[in-house]
Amino acid sequence: MLNNKWIVIIGIVLLVVALCIIAIIFRGSKIKVGKVQSISVIAIDEDLMLDIIDPNDVRTISKILSKNAYNDSPSCPFGYVEIIIKQNDESITVQPATDGCHVFMINSKYFSIPDNEWESLMELFGKYGVDRSLFETGKGI
Repeated sequence: MLNNKWIVIIGIVLLVVALCIIAIIFRGSKIKVGKVQSISVIAIDEDLMLDIIDPNDVRTISKILSKNAYNDSPSCPFGYVEIIIKQNDESITVQPATDGCHVFMINSKYFSIPDNEWESLMELFGKYGVDRSLFETGKGI
């Protein structure tokens, strides 16, 4: 029979292994604001491929989009517009809902932003010639 010392050691090892597995499964692609080098906006059907490289704009957009994503199943249309975040050697794709509901999809998880951040995002994209109607048409998959 195992004594209490070995039971505790085995329990700790199992706990560490379980935490490592959980961390790997749920790590997702988190946007790290300070590591983002550029942001691209792509809408194939609109023949739009735009790079945002101004450091202030990249930082502002990154902050807005660096929310914690959650499991959900919104009925919003996605897939018409993609925002590609490039950080280090990684690209993260964020898809905004295109019905104006302020919801975004990242790795099959979702997050939303408040109205004031939505307006800031629309203003920034507008600065680069992207009309807000692209995000409010209701088009998507």
